[in-house]
Amino acid sequence: MKIISLHSAPRSGSTWLQTIFESHPNIKTIYQPLFSYQFKNYLTEYSTKQDFTNFINKIIHTKDLFCNMNTDFHTNKNNIDIPRYPKSIINNILIKNVHHHYLIEYFIKWCPNIKIIGLIRHPCAVIYSQLNCQKEKDSDWLNGSTKNINKENYFGYNKWKEIYNLFYYIKKKYPNNIIIIKYEDLCKNNIETLKALCKFLGIKIHKNMLDIINKLNSYNDTYDYTIYKKISTDHLSKWMNHLNKKIISFIQNDIKNNNIEY
Repeated sequence: MKIISLHSAPRSGSTWLQTIFESHPNIKTIYQPLFSYQFKNYLTEYSTKQDFTNFINKIIHTKDLFCNMNTDFHTNKNNIDIPRYPKSIINNILIKNVHHHYLIEYFIKWCPNIKIIGLIRHPCAVIYSQLNCQKEKDSDWLNGSTKNINKENYFGYNKWKEIYNLFYYIKKKYPNNIIIIKYEDLCKNNIETLKALCKFLGIKIHKNMLDIINKLNSYNDTYDYTIYKKISTDHLSKWMNHLNKKIISFIQNDIKNNNIEY
């Protein structure tokens, strides 16, 4: 069983990317298991390789609605139709995470052949998307103080920067285990970027993955956690006209001063 772990800051398009992989007949994807009620914090920095093996064996067969994206949260109370494709032989498992990034190096220690996808999105777009959600607080844009009460949470710009630096630290130390991709590249050049991603993962791209991209790009849904977004220049640059100018200025100056390439 090939194990893939998809990591990103919240609001970076990871659910959209997970949904694309879920269309593949040989891939089972799991939505944030370590954040689910069933597997909450099942793994920590004190876990063992056997604990990790047990965890994988459990989530492969889980019927948990949250892990399988079948709750009202995912479907907006059945108002969103998540495309489901038939499966054949499952020989790949992809775990989507916007929490617990501090465990990435432990994942590699427990499973040296694991493949990590580090998905990054422009920080201004991430913060705009975060603040645009109804339940989020404007004051959380920098440190996510009301949400980052536990170390597994990664909200706000400073946590985005922490994730960015973590991905490149892992890339330098374990170059064969991680690929770093930009959400914007996936949107603008989705087929080419997806092919490069699949090549790194050792997976043959499937026609279902191209089919579902077209379906997810068919219309704009207003639900905060929707997977349906028409990918356009406006979608990628909306933050430029709508995010607070002081926040934009702060972030742009900070990424420049810290030599962050974006």
